[in-house]
Amino acid sequence: MNYSKKLILVDISEKCIEACKERFADAQHIEYYVNSGTDLDMVEDNSVDFVFSFDSLVHAEEAVIKSYLYELSKKLTPNGVGFIHHSNLGNYKLLTFINRLPNAIKSLSKYIGLNEKSLHWRAASMTAEKFYDYADAACLHCLSQEIVNWHTRRMIDCMSIFTKKESIWASDYHMILNAKFRNEAAYLKSLAELYSSMAYKK
Repeated sequence: MNYSKKLILVDISEKCIEACKERFADAQHIEYYVNSGTDLDMVEDNSVDFVFSFDSLVHAEEAVIKSYLYELSKKLTPNGVGFIHHSNLGNYKLLTFINRLPNAIKSLSKYIGLNEKSLHWRAASMTAEKFYDYADAACLHCLSQEIVNWHTRRMIDCMSIFTKKESIWASDYHMILNAKFRNEAAYLKSLAELYSSMAYKK
């Protein structure tokens, strides 16, 4: 929490914001806002150096992501950078179709491998490609995308990094497919527990 002069937390859920206020009660540099779920009117234009959202906007459909990208194009500083974790489920049309069917058919599809055990409430309309296109339309440049799995065989998530088109960070776009993401995350967690100073505190 001490890596920024000012931290702005925004969420559609008042309950989540209240939980953050309680969790970070000792921090004096944090501002808290409840929004409509698509706007950032409370944030000053050209004032944000870094945007971060992980394991939240994966549930947001394409209209929400599109709205936030247009908002962020105004809020980012000229060389500001953003990181957003969002859904890529829209690339799997069969999954979204199956999950509109009766439960008996969904259960059978999972048994024979046509479906995932869980889609983790991912937004069915969102894809990595749509994020890239919406960013471009909002005068943002998508620097990279890592398309990953999430306790699934299929790669239903994406992590996108972006900046303004005229930013000093703007460079060639890179994309990777990483079907081992969850295994890697578990391994890094075990390493952190092994080497972190917290591991040796009694």
